[in-house]
Amino acid sequence: MKPAAYVNSLAQLGCSTVVTTDDRARSAVAARLTERPAPKARFVVVGGRPPTGAAHLSPDAVSVQALSKVVTGTAAR
Repeated sequence: MKPAAYVNSLAQLGCSTVVTTDDRARSAVAARLTERPAPKARFVVVGGRPPTGAAHLSPDAVSVQALSKVVTGTAAR
């Protein structure tokens, strides 16, 4: 499945959190946030620079606790 179709499918299914890890998926998230925002979904980009509207998580800091803080909005951005 292509990254854009995958990200769109997750948003349409009502996923509350979508985590991406590569440049193609980051581009798909950026396109989704630009074209059709998903107000119920939080997008987290691991590594690289996140698009506007997505949270960022460093690959060196990935853990359940770090992801939880990003998802709940209690992490510094």
